[in-house]
Amino acid sequence: MKDGTAFSWQIPAEAKDPYANRDPRFYADVLYNGAPYKNRTAQFYTGGLDSKTSSLSPWNASKTGYTIRKMIDESYDFNNQEYSKCQWVVFRLAEIYLNYAEASAELGNTADALKYVNLIRKRADMPDLTAANLVDKIRQERRIELCFEGHRYFDLRRWNLAETGAGDALGIQITPTSAANTSFTYKTQVIEDRVWKPALTLYPIPRSEIQKNPNIKQNPGYK
Repeated sequence: MKDGTAFSWQIPAEAKDPYANRDPRFYADVLYNGAPYKNRTAQFYTGGLDSKTSSLSPWNASKTGYTIRKMIDESYDFNNQEYSKCQWVVFRLAEIYLNYAEASAELGNTADALKYVNLIRKRADMPDLTAANLVDKIRQERRIELCFEGHRYFDLRRWNLAETGAGDALGIQITPTSAANTSFTYKTQVIEDRVWKPALTLYPIPRSEIQKNPNIKQNPGYK
């Protein structure tokens, strides 16, 4: 949320209007129901143009009720242009700051950690973090700042927390409550069942490598 607290579907006011007063990076990174995009607003509600019941291309609609806005060149028109000339950023300054902040926090260098993580939050117009539970806060900041950039999967493995990211995939069911489709109710729903096995924390060692050196023991959970 804009005030730095965590959004929750269990808070009635937030569940009623889930896209209000959010972290500015939410609006920059995510296309959600009602978000302005090019010459119209996104319609992920039941029967909307971007929903699974769309009259245009329901086969290509979002399963979750959201889609990615981050890294999209909104000036691009595939009807008139062969490709976008937008440059791809491989390594951002924000990642450098987050890497340093995380290492500093783990080493107990709280002042340095706060300095660099709060530089990122200041740019996003978010309140500063405080020292309490700082490692967990920096991990959450990575989740927000680096979302859709391919880090989360490896971060969870690096922290030995892969199981926390292995829950069922959730989406949002959006139902219009007015004839003009201007008001809605929102309900979370499971869109894909996921199965977690502890063995998945580690990759299996290739059998060919074990055959080369019988002293190598296979990782737990693999045969």
